[in-house]
Amino acid sequence: MKNKQVLIIRQKPETAQVNIQDKEKCRIKSCCCIDKGESQLWTTFKQNQYSPHDIAEATIFIDNEKCKLDVTEIKFYLKQVIDIKPKGSH
Repeated sequence: MKNKQVLIIRQKPETAQVNIQDKEKCRIKSCCCIDKGESQLWTTFKQNQYSPHDIAEATIFIDNEKCKLDVTEIKFYLKQVIDIKPKGSH
C-alpha cells in the first residue's frame, strides 16, 4: 500500500520587509596564509517573504578592486529549514 498526503504548514508571518540588504567584507588568502587583499559582497532581496508561487530575485554586487585574485564564479542558493515538534516537547 502507498499513501501520499499533501502537508500545508502555516506559521505566523514575520513583519514584511522590502529591499533587504546585507554586506560582507572578507580578507582573501591563498595557501592558507598569503594575503591577497580584500573583497566585499552586497546582496539585495526584493522582500523577505515569499509564497510557493513567487519568484525570489536577488542582486549580488562584488567589489574586488582591493584583491589580487579574480572572481571566477559565484554560487548562490536558498535554503529552507523546517523544524517540526509535537506539542509539549522541548
